[in-house]
Amino acid sequence: MSRPRPRDPAHQGRGDARRRQEARPRDRQAAADRHAADHRGGRRGARGADGESHRHRGARVPEIAEDGRRLRGHPGVLRQARAELQGQVVDLGIRGRVALVTGGARSLGLADATTLAGEGCAVAVVDLDGDGAAQAAGQIASGGGRAQGYACDIREAAQVQDVVSRIDRDLGPVDICVNNAGLIYTVAQLKDMKDEDWELNLAVNLTGTYKVTKAVFPGMRERRWGRIVVMASIAGLMGGFGQTAYATSKIGLIGFARSVALEGARYNVTCNAIAPGIIAPNAKLSPLYERMVKRVAMQREGEPEDVANTVAFLCSERARYITGAVVTVTGGMDLFTF
Repeated sequence: MSRPRPRDPAHQGRGDARRRQEARPRDRQAAADRHAADHRGGRRGARGADGESHRHRGARVPEIAEDGRRLRGHPGVLRQARAELQGQVVDLGIRGRVALVTGGARSLGLADATTLAGEGCAVAVVDLDGDGAAQAAGQIASGGGRAQGYACDIREAAQVQDVVSRIDRDLGPVDICVNNAGLIYTVAQLKDMKDEDWELNLAVNLTGTYKVTKAVFPGMRERRWGRIVVMASIAGLMGGFGQTAYATSKIGLIGFARSVALEGARYNVTCNAIAPGIIAPNAKLSPLYERMVKRVAMQREGEPEDVANTVAFLCSERARYITGAVVTVTGGMDLFTF
């Protein structure tokens, strides 16, 4: 009986490769079938927080284990989806931070201060009106927040430094600075404008913001964490008839914010500008109010909370990669509409 001839190793390798190639179409078809099944309504057994199958809701939702382990999808998306499914409030990650809000006694500033307090910040309400600042802080405290009021003229560097030192002593070092203080409107054509009106707009809106930011920036840089927001205006981007002084101060704030953003970036200190449009109730003080509302795509004015929610986001950990931005909150006022 003759022995079987030994197989050629090279020939055997070619045979194995051929068998693998023949198996690949079957594997690909099986994977495609599984993928199609997922798209038809999710894997069987996927349930929401209320026990209802996601397949019957007509929308795919990431599968979530009871202990929050990742089953499918990016872990960050998974955590957010689980929070929404369970009706939880999404944490902005600024609880325990100290926030300084200038012009915080009323309107936009009060909305900013109240919203940040609601996110767990200790808020220093700073305003030229010391009684108003104290009243605003009391209002926040009565709602369960932590706040304290301070009187300050932000045009005076000595007063600014003193207030920042007192805040450090009372609440802690400033982590968040919201530069909201400013003049509302000065309407005058260039030919009629008084020099003192021009200088007052720049002194409060632009130079005041510079002095407050300069006072808190070194500490943020040293601690390698900080959030700075400056309140510009859509007038700074678009200009405005009879608003030469006001618009100039606001576009100056945008350049200021972008420059500070560059200086703070490597120290985890962000600086962004918000450009609101027509926001109640102050917008009605302008003689141009009726004309301005007609330019809003949404055909209505905004509320202080619309701006305050944007402030809170830019101050949060969720906006950690946003710096040097100009965020318009205008209802589409800056859009060209027919």
